[in-house]
Amino acid sequence: SLGGCAFLVHQCKLFGQDEVEGNLQACVEKAQRNTLQVSSYFGAYAPRWFLGMGWVFGRRIVDFLARNVADLKKHGAADVQLGFWLAPLEGIHWVDMKEGQFHDYPMPGSTFSKGCTDKTILVHRMNEDRWKDFDAKTCELHCPLTAVT
Repeated sequence: SLGGCAFLVHQCKLFGQDEVEGNLQACVEKAQRNTLQVSSYFGAYAPRWFLGMGWVFGRRIVDFLARNVADLKKHGAADVQLGFWLAPLEGIHWVDMKEGQFHDYPMPGSTFSKGCTDKTILVHRMNEDRWKDFDAKTCELHCPLTAVT
């Protein structure tokens, strides 16, 4: 995924590994191979980076996280942490939410900005002013269809 590559580029540059490996491309390729080896070790497919605005978990996963919360790493990028937290679990069915179900509130400059539709499940980057678009009686968010400047 593009987010995974961007993360590896950031990591290579952050720790100066791009210079150690000779160039940025070599560093990213090596990091991708290492990541795939770690994923293969666990014997099951699991997303390495949970990109997106939010995640929905079943009861079994929530119970696992709750039981182990004291021992889980809590610093760093949430999407990377989730990959490590859930790696040891077997039999998980991963569902990618389709385009438009999770998105930013419509605003200029956001790659993930979308207007609210009947397919919207989760809207990210809400603030006090944007909550005025929420109708508590119908439980609907009436945000604009395009970015508001």
